Amino acid sequence: MADSGPVDNRERDENGDLVNPDEELVEEDLFEKKKRLAEEAEAKNKPTGIGAIFYSMRKGAANLEAGMNTYGPPYQMDYGGNLPEECSRNGGSLMEVHSLLSEGADPHLPLLTEDEQSGKIMLNTPLHYACKFCALMVAKRLKKADRAPSIINLVNASGTNPLQMACMFSQALPRKKKHYALVLWLIDQGAEVNHVDRAGQTALHFAAYSGRIKVVQLLINRGAMATRQIEFLSLAQETPMDFARENMYHFAGPSRDRPNIESILRMKEGMEKEQRQVVKARRAAAKALEDAAEVDRMRKESRMKDRQEKMEEKQRLRAEARTANPESKSKLAEAMQQEKEARAARMRAREHRAGIWKKAAKSNWDFKTGMLAGSAAKTSLINDCLELSESMRGDEKQEKLRRRWKKLTNTRLVELDKHGNEVTRAQAIANSKAEAAAERAEVEAMADKQFKLPELSL
Repeated sequence: MADSGPVDNRERDENGDLVNPDEELVEEDLFEKKKRLAEEAEAKNKPTGIGAIFYSMRKGAANLEAGMNTYGPPYQMDYGGNLPEECSRNGGSLMEVHSLLSEGADPHLPLLTEDEQSGKIMLNTPLHYACKFCALMVAKRLKKADRAPSIINLVNASGTNPLQMACMFSQALPRKKKHYALVLWLIDQGAEVNHVDRAGQTALHFAAYSGRIKVVQLLINRGAMATRQIEFLSLAQETPMDFARENMYHFAGPSRDRPNIESILRMKEGMEKEQRQVVKARRAAAKALEDAAEVDRMRKESRMKDRQEKMEEKQRLRAEARTANPESKSKLAEAMQQEKEARAARMRAREHRAGIWKKAAKSNWDFKTGMLAGSAAKTSLINDCLELSESMRGDEKQEKLRRRWKKLTNTRLVELDKHGNEVTRAQAIANSKAEAAAERAEVEAMADKQFKLPELSL
């Protein structure tokens, strides 16, 4: 049930009007609001009939379990047992773990006894042993008694976290689904998939060595890296691909998924290398932009410094000139003359870069300098327009002239009548034909009048 604002609990009469209109609307507390919404949703979705019986049974069992699972701080130093030792046994009792946690056992404390194989104190926590023996229910009980810092990412003496321990001790094929569920639960609880132990290995190394392709896919989908950025050759370590190739036999027989695991890791390595190259290219481009900006900034600072020095020198010379010192006056005049000559030289150099072509004779053109680029462009356009206006004679050149005019000025060449209206092309052709016919008729009339023979009288 959605609720976008505070609940109006003010008293109203029979007609729905407020009894006390001046009473303010008090906003509901956030916790009370969530509790009320949950109760309303539960009341709305509550089953009826025989379903209500099973619903009450499930709710009662959940409440009983929530009341029984009173784990967590404050922890007790003397709780009548040894939680790490109980979890270090394969097939440890879940009820015993529950009993110890209920009595105040701390799941953060490691086991201080020596390891049977290595003879070293590994400082494994109860969650390490639960992951070693794939005891998912025990791991969940330990997590319920957790506090900050979380037991999910605690490491032992070799720097191994519980996720690495779970991938290191892969289970037999009948328990592979339970092993996959344990790894998935650890990742969902916030386990670091790219944590590196003291030997330089991650959870993906152990999963690739064990030959469990689904676990490998799960780790990769959750962000596990198949390669590491190696800056020095002496720091090169074995990759998960190397671990997958070393796995010739796993448990009772060969790992049939090893070729597929190698293909997945090879593809992942290629993607990471390509992504790393893209990142390096972006960093190089950003560095080049920063260097260019720094060079530009230094150039601007140098120019500003030079201008400041010149301005200070001018001010100094002018101040000395005010003291009526002939030597200072001569220096000031000399500096002003040098500046004027330098400015004139810059203007001449700029003028020589622009100009116009003028026709001196037939097939002979001269390049006239001494003007800016804008003035040269305007002059060239005016000359072209004048040439166009001079060459606009005859009907056979109209189309060519219009095209050339549009190319030069990007405007359409039109003809206006005596009233200022635009004359279309058809009207212009008709007018031209009419003028030609009238001119021809006039010429013929004049010819007839001039060369008409006198009438003879009989």
